[in-house]
Amino acid sequence: MQITSKMHIIEKKIWNIQENHLLVNVSQKNIKNKLYIYIEIKYTMRLKSELYKKEQDDITNKVISILNLQNNDTIVLYDLDNNEELKKQIMDLIPQIRTFFTFYEMPAVSEPHKFKRPYFCIIKYLLKPLYNITKKEYHFTKDGQYIRTVKYLFTYSKSSSLSK
Repeated sequence: MQITSKMHIIEKKIWNIQENHLLVNVSQKNIKNKLYIYIEIKYTMRLKSELYKKEQDDITNKVISILNLQNNDTIVLYDLDNNEELKKQIMDLIPQIRTFFTFYEMPAVSEPHKFKRPYFCIIKYLLKPLYNITKKEYHFTKDGQYIRTVKYLFTYSKSSSLSK
């Protein structure tokens, strides 16, 4: 019981519901022999990383299997650029990524037409928490033509939450 100047306020909390991201408080106050009922509703946003952890892990595992990182830990950028099927599989994940990831950090998902290699930006963003990605220059000849490209090495990080 609180006593304020000139009036007595008796507050009684009737009930409180907290469900996922919705908080409802109902209380009643008796002020000068009048009953007041207060309903307080709060909506709290939850992060997509909390809400869709399983779906995010599934998408990340799809990328790992598309790139065959279980058996081969290197990707040559030239091979990736020339493999239309691989690029299509990665780009087909964009609607799922938009649904289950916060993609403001991934401009290649929101505006893929602005990037030369949006598929590679997606790969790097999704695999960065799981793998240490290092790159080095790579040279080879194909059909008598000298090709200079980049080779990426994906080293699995032990501190990640997904299993390889």
